[in-house]
Amino acid sequence: MIGDVALGLAVNGARMAAVPVRLAARTPVVGSVMRQVGNNLAADGRAARVLVLGPELQRMLDKVLAGPVTDAVARSLGQNRVAERVAGQVLADLDIDSIVEAVLADERTERTVARMVESREMRLIIGHIASSPELREAVSYHTETLAEEMVTGVRTRAQRVDDAAERTVRGWLRHPRPRPT
Repeated sequence: MIGDVALGLAVNGARMAAVPVRLAARTPVVGSVMRQVGNNLAADGRAARVLVLGPELQRMLDKVLAGPVTDAVARSLGQNRVAERVAGQVLADLDIDSIVEAVLADERTERTVARMVESREMRLIIGHIASSPELREAVSYHTETLAEEMVTGVRTRAQRVDDAAERTVRGWLRHPRPRPT
């Protein structure tokens, strides 16, 4: 029994440290692959327990796990972030580009995204963002900046046209431009 408790603790500790793996398991394509791998590992573990851990070995394991070794192993697993490293290695071994490509090509992904975009919740989020003071301030600032740029551009072009017209008329009348005082 103590062996089962220790194994349960190890499994639950690994689950808590493997949150990214659980999130990946919820995706349509990756999830099915990960479930299959998990089922295979569980089947191998059950077979090993039945074959390797006979009643005598089970009693020995219970005695070992009841002692201070279990605490030391658990502490070492936590300190060395073993579950995180194992989960990281599993994720590193996956061909993420192929998985992402498969997820994006899956028609279920397209339907899910379409449902999300059309959902009431998305409209509420967009409404909240659109009515936020920060967005209004940013739009107002950019509108003022754009208007200032346009006024400056029009003023500069009008000044050039005015100067060209003045030079032309003064040239016709042969009047020199007055010097600024």
